[in-house]
Amino acid sequence: MLYGQSTHSIDNKNRIMIPTKFRDDLGKSFMITKGIDGNLSAYPMAEWEAFMAQLTPQKNAPPEVIRYKRFFMANAEPVEMDKQGRILIPSHLASFAQLTDSVVSVGMKDYLEIWSKERWDAYENGSEDMYELAQKVAEYGL
Repeated sequence: MLYGQSTHSIDNKNRIMIPTKFRDDLGKSFMITKGIDGNLSAYPMAEWEAFMAQLTPQKNAPPEVIRYKRFFMANAEPVEMDKQGRILIPSHLASFAQLTDSVVSVGMKDYLEIWSKERWDAYENGSEDMYELAQKVAEYGL
């Protein structure tokens, strides 16, 4: 299970170190794609396959379903950790997520988010009141 967060650097070759606490759950090879908040999402292969199964639309799917699937599929790339636990972030994904100096890896139970430090800080500082958020998610039984 992926949980917690870790701040680390990205080098000039777009490589980041996957924190030790996330490595076993991600596996040596995994998928990385755009995330919906301007971040990246990294999925263990089994989770990626389950996610893709959910996104497989029926024939004549609404355009929104097709666009949603395309957002993830068109930008997905397989990555593999080297012996030092580093992965190479494809340049189009690093650019999308504005990864420069520092990155924050955030465990989301079954996948990992990778944020630029600046975007993560802005997200945390701009997050809505947790009391209001708790009330909203309670409507979904959480």
